[in-house]
Amino acid sequence: MFRTLPALLARLAPLGGVLVVAGALSVSGAVGCGSDEGGGADTAQAADTSVPTDTAETDTEPPADTGDTAGGCQNGASCDDGDPCTVDDLCDAAGACHGTAKSCDDGMPCTTDSCGADGVCAHALVTGFCRGGASEDVCVANASADPTNTCRICQASGGAEPSWGTLSDGASCSDGDACTTEETCASGVCTSAGTLDCETGDPCIAGSCDHELGCVTTATTAACDDGDPCTVGDTCADRVCQAGGDTLACDDSDACTVDSCVAGLGCDHDPNALCDDHDPCTHDSCLMGGNCQNTPFTGACDDGNPCTVGEECNAQGECQGGSANTCNDDNPCTLDSCHPIAGCLNLFLTGSCDDTYECTVNDQCVAGECFGAKTNTCEICPVDRTELANKIISIELASDGNKGSGLDVDQDANTCAPSTGCSGGVDNALAVAAFLVNPSIGSSVENGVVKWVIDLRNVRMDGEEFQLAVYDSGLTDEAELANCDFQHDLCEYDVAQLSFDAACRPYFSFDNARIVNGELVAGGTDTLISMVLPLQGGDLLSLTMAWARVSATFTTDESGRIVSMNAVFGGAVPKAQLIAAIEGLSSSSLPIDRDTALALLDAVVQNDIDLDGDGIKESASLGMRVNSIPAIIAY
Repeated sequence: MFRTLPALLARLAPLGGVLVVAGALSVSGAVGCGSDEGGGADTAQAADTSVPTDTAETDTEPPADTGDTAGGCQNGASCDDGDPCTVDDLCDAAGACHGTAKSCDDGMPCTTDSCGADGVCAHALVTGFCRGGASEDVCVANASADPTNTCRICQASGGAEPSWGTLSDGASCSDGDACTTEETCASGVCTSAGTLDCETGDPCIAGSCDHELGCVTTATTAACDDGDPCTVGDTCADRVCQAGGDTLACDDSDACTVDSCVAGLGCDHDPNALCDDHDPCTHDSCLMGGNCQNTPFTGACDDGNPCTVGEECNAQGECQGGSANTCNDDNPCTLDSCHPIAGCLNLFLTGSCDDTYECTVNDQCVAGECFGAKTNTCEICPVDRTELANKIISIELASDGNKGSGLDVDQDANTCAPSTGCSGGVDNALAVAAFLVNPSIGSSVENGVVKWVIDLRNVRMDGEEFQLAVYDSGLTDEAELANCDFQHDLCEYDVAQLSFDAACRPYFSFDNARIVNGELVAGGTDTLISMVLPLQGGDLLSLTMAWARVSATFTTDESGRIVSMNAVFGGAVPKAQLIAAIEGLSSSSLPIDRDTALALLDAVVQNDIDLDGDGIKESASLGMRVNSIPAIIAY
């Protein structure tokens, strides 16, 4: 189009007003005859009305119209739309030139991108950011570290020009390398003083360091030791040391020993196995060359029956005689018997017994122990004053077997109770019957019928064992006169003598309490505690828990004194004794009729603990929650 423009304009010149000089277009006055008002006519200029033309272009006719051009711009041809901020300009079908807007996006969200009048992209930094990274292509917010050098800190607050500050020498930093350690700033640069140790100590697992991931491991096929001295040629496979195909040779060349390799122990050379005739009335020996000699003898022997004692060898070399093994453990609360395979069995009895103390009455067997109620003829048990005590302000039998409602009484994480609501190994089979006693117990505590204090005088914070006892008590006379609020205030208490047995041992006591990782724990399968819960209406509910345990969190004051506890007690109660205890209550102490309560208890509570190991679960697990506040034991 531009090559034919001078010839086209030459044809239009006689129409007036257009002057073309050397291809440049300008506008002039009308062309015709006239005079030069400035001083006479310039005949040559006035007479010359022609336009200098390029002969070649003037003689060349425009190309024929093929139908794909309009306005002189061929469709699809390159052109220039005159905008420096567009690229790839092309003619459209209407003959107009259009370009695509030039992209100035630098990929940084903290810059405002634009195209200038000269077509050059500009990237204005948003206030509050610095350009970071090795190529300054990372947005770093004010007060943040440069990701490629964390010792550089962006300073871009207010409207000031952004700049970089540096951390002081010794400040911790990250050099971005997962394999370096002990990184600190030095003269504004993050440097490391060590490298990550990725050694595994396992010949079957090789450790190495990836600069992005840190320590990584790979399996090896190295030689190893599977820990069994009876295997030889062990090698690694799938990250585990596999036993070799060979077996350790254990022949000691002694004809009188039976040689073998015992897994986990190594070679064994038994000098008795070869000649043992399994007759308790012969003396077995091995002679040179491996010849056995079995010589009869007389004297004590064992016929292999655990239910006989005192057997002897007769003249015929037979183990005979002896008497029955009574298995008597001198405990009035166990039924003693002998099983020909299991041996002695000492199963728990229920009912009356004699604890050998003349000053106790109503002695009863509970979980293999004889308990009697003290009378005033028993020795007074002294209790020294201490301010290291807590008063229990709430007691509740938990109504489920989930965490916080009980403990793992049987120490088996795979069992829990009740089956309708338990988890995590928590045992609380009596949860289904909690509603029978909770209203009365709660009322007794709130109204002061029950005032239990926890003696914390022996507490040790170093993990060593100490004694933890719980006493029944009452307010001192002075505290009564002062109307001390026993549910909220720090009050003084007198310990009741019924808290002790006739030998002055606390009925409710743990001798192995410890504080481990901020938690107080005590008890176990050898711990038996007994408690008496006074109920509304004057009834007393006696509970004895075998396998008793406690777990408690606590808070301390600035002196280290325990000022509050949230505790969970757990244990097992023989179901028959619990039923007997409830039979002794009046219906006024229960939310429903006593006979109905007993029938319900027997039907819904499923025993889950076997205390005496006879294979029969005779006891039900129990979970009890308590909370406490500071208290003072007066004496």
